[in-house]
Order: sequence, then C-alpha cells, then structure tokens
Amino acid sequence: MSNDEKFFTAYMLMVYEPIQYLELSIYSKDDIVGMTLPSKSNPEKDMIKKQIYDLLSNEAKEIIDVVINSPNEILSTLTKPVYNNIGKRSIKKFLRTKGWKWRVIDKAINELENYVEEINGV
Repeated sequence: MSNDEKFFTAYMLMVYEPIQYLELSIYSKDDIVGMTLPSKSNPEKDMIKKQIYDLLSNEAKEIIDVVINSPNEILSTLTKPVYNNIGKRSIKKFLRTKGWKWRVIDKAINELENYVEEINGV
C-alpha cells in the first residue's frame, strides 16, 4: 500500500470512526502513515445489536434491505429532493405499490423506529 493510500485510509477512519482525542491537524502526513488507529468497535455491543436485529420481523428487515440495497433508480424515487434523504412517506408509497397493506407497513415502520432507539441505547 502506498503512503497516499495509507493516508487516505487513516483519513477515512477519522471521518467514519471519529476518535475523540486525535486531531489530524497536529500530525503530518508522514506521521499518520505509520499510525495504528484504535477502533471504537465493541464486540459485546455489536453482538447485542445483531441479536436485536435478529428479533425484527421479516417486513422490517425487508424495509432495511430496500433502503440499503436498492438500485439507484429505486432510491431516486424514495429520496426527497429538497433534503436529499429517504423519508417515511416515500417508503410507505413504494411499499404500497408492491402490494403491502397499510397495517403491515405501519407496524414495520414502528418496529424500525423502536429498533433505532434500542440500538442507540446500547
């Protein structure tokens, strides 16, 4: 791996796994290349989050799959142009076009809202 690739990797870890006490501005590019960055990952918490995910209904998991794994053509129909994010209303409309009943959609969305609150508490 080249120095530029190592620097980019270190930078991406800083952006996506922020470390409280490390400021990039005090390090030169050469200093960062040799650094081993600590991980914020906690195996116990990750396992708890996975167990909570496993308890979700198939409908809730399917909504997650739609949001994460859909092709750009579908995501562009779900994305709000003003805020550039995916809204509940657009997800509900999409699921209705797929034949889902309102009761099932509302239950799955409610389940996902509770899931997010639960994993944020872990």
